[in-house]
Amino acid sequence: MRIIKVKHNLKKLILALVFVLFSSRVYAQWTWQNPLPQGNTLTSVYFIDDNTGYAVGGNETIMKTIDGGLNWTILMSHVGNTLRSVFFPSQNVGYAVGGSGTILKTIDAGTSWDYLNSGTDFTFGSVYFISESTGYIVGTSGSILKTTDGGDTWDIKLTGLNQMLRSVYFTNSEIGYASGVYGAFVKTIDGGNTWVNLSLPTLSIFNTTFFIDDTVGFIGGDSTTILRTIDGGTSWSVVFQGDFGWVSSIHFVSGSVGYAVGTNGMILKTIDAGFTWDAIHNEGDFLFESVMFSSLNIGYVVGRLSTIYKTTDGGISWTPQTSGPKCSFNAAFFTDSTTAYACGDKKVFKTSNGGDIWSELSLNSTEYLYSIFFTDRATGYVAGSYGALFKTIDAGVSWTAMQVNSRKNFYSICFVNDSIGFAVGTDGIIIKTTDAGSSWTIYDTGTGSYLNSVFFIDKDNGYAVGDHTIDNWGFVFRTIDGGMSWTSIPVPGGTLYSICFTNKDTGYAVGSNGHMIKTINGGETWSILDYLPISGLKCIYFLDANVGYTTGNSGIIFKTTDAGNTWTQLPSITNNILNDIAFTSSKTGYLFGVGGTILKTTSGGEIVSVVNETRAESSFQLYPNPAENKIKLLYKDEVCGKIIVNIFNLSGTLVIEDHYLNQEEFEMSISSLPSGVYILRVQDKGVFQTKKLIVRR
Repeated sequence: MRIIKVKHNLKKLILALVFVLFSSRVYAQWTWQNPLPQGNTLTSVYFIDDNTGYAVGGNETIMKTIDGGLNWTILMSHVGNTLRSVFFPSQNVGYAVGGSGTILKTIDAGTSWDYLNSGTDFTFGSVYFISESTGYIVGTSGSILKTTDGGDTWDIKLTGLNQMLRSVYFTNSEIGYASGVYGAFVKTIDGGNTWVNLSLPTLSIFNTTFFIDDTVGFIGGDSTTILRTIDGGTSWSVVFQGDFGWVSSIHFVSGSVGYAVGTNGMILKTIDAGFTWDAIHNEGDFLFESVMFSSLNIGYVVGRLSTIYKTTDGGISWTPQTSGPKCSFNAAFFTDSTTAYACGDKKVFKTSNGGDIWSELSLNSTEYLYSIFFTDRATGYVAGSYGALFKTIDAGVSWTAMQVNSRKNFYSICFVNDSIGFAVGTDGIIIKTTDAGSSWTIYDTGTGSYLNSVFFIDKDNGYAVGDHTIDNWGFVFRTIDGGMSWTSIPVPGGTLYSICFTNKDTGYAVGSNGHMIKTINGGETWSILDYLPISGLKCIYFLDANVGYTTGNSGIIFKTTDAGNTWTQLPSITNNILNDIAFTSSKTGYLFGVGGTILKTTSGGEIVSVVNETRAESSFQLYPNPAENKIKLLYKDEVCGKIIVNIFNLSGTLVIEDHYLNQEEFEMSISSLPSGVYILRVQDKGVFQTKKLIVRR
């Protein structure tokens, strides 16, 4: 993989994660405020005993508990691939696998994790070890990897399949099974050296495999299907099937008692070795991804949007192990440095202590809520679907529904002063109040566009952005007469979701396809700044004339310090969609998004502290140095595994990254770098070495 800064046609876009030089691990510049302990989807859970367990998921999240799930420690979480499976063959040794060939290993009970070289960029779906040294991984293109030396080397075994394998299970050192999409199912009887394709009665997508013994086993997949075999996979019978959804995970605690989990909060249980299955939990719109029991009665399930449940009575009752609201936050508003309101789904929440605790307010809305705005510490407004508008005059203690002659969705609301406010929404609707919401006037924009955001500089000059329903262009609507009339400016690139101004002349808007536009003449004309590498930007926010932030899909966060001319990608700890940004000072800020996501920074999103990394005497030569277009690295000893080479500029921005496999000598191009001084850092099996690099033209 090679990461390099590229000059675009219009502006230079800095696509670099912000790192601190000479550090191997940094403390997160964003921390979870809600939900707790974190909000990323969890895909796999593994317990060593009733107290000690691990869960993995999105953004290479790894969590550990040592008190039976009462408290969880986040061992690892950063921009990265989704980890899809975790397995511990012993108390201290564990493995986790995921996208892009990711294999992680710990030998100290999760305190530290090392990346192992898989030799492939396959997406891995499952990992299983029969000992600390011998294990198997399955993934895309029917791939099965085997190691006999604790992951130092991996052999790819041929299955003759092109489908992805999602689950692997071994009953002993010789007999193993793997299942996957479109009816893929293979078996080995020689320790994974050869695999035989076996037929299934359906071409369903199968997500999970579990065997009670060498011959009796189960696979589960779509249509909520569970198949059972009693002859080692030669023949199968359907023992459970629903109308929709799927089974994600199956686990047996004995020869007769087993559990299966899947969509819509479904938990099934069997007490007769899988002949019959009963639903013991079936509520909620979330997906359970993984189930495991540490003993006969104590079990855990994990799933989408950080879900963790625990039972201590064999599944009769289940207790959530996470805290905080799980609604999808669409917008937030701070009335001072510690008091804020956030709306999402059909609810409004409030914090009075800087986000440490969020409490639901008594709004009683039957409609979804999209936008919130306060004119002072006591008076606030919230807007939502089907004409929903509410007002509070007592800091959220009580809310009154406002009357407006429309059933349109209102996506954004803002006020110019205590009396004058605007809201915009579907079918180009714009409404205005001049009496603090007692009455509202509807204005016609003459368009069928969806208007997603509204911003007023003063009582006369305002802007709204959205899309055009015919050709999917973005549109900026402008008024200079307090909303009496509006002019539209088409902007190519797709829907616009958010707009803000830093002064009467300078404004910004962002939208789908990662595009961003700017005006420097009060909205008369707009220019495209650039296209950020993200499918949708949901919000843009500026602290002052120069410092701004934008975010959106996949949890991506960008920051500018030069009025939008360049944007730096900041490390994120989630891949959840982020819908809104709020800062209470130059350093303290918040991000709000789906699944109850609330992130907080006290460093302006920048990295603030590091821990020491492992260092060693230099084991490689760097030449020539100074250099012009190319450099060479020569290792003194044999190299086994992956070498990661990073080059940083002196501001700490990563400008080039290269990966090399089993090479003692390799050449790198630096032709893209301007003249200057850089730091070259080499990572080899957790050991970091740095050298100064001088580039001269």
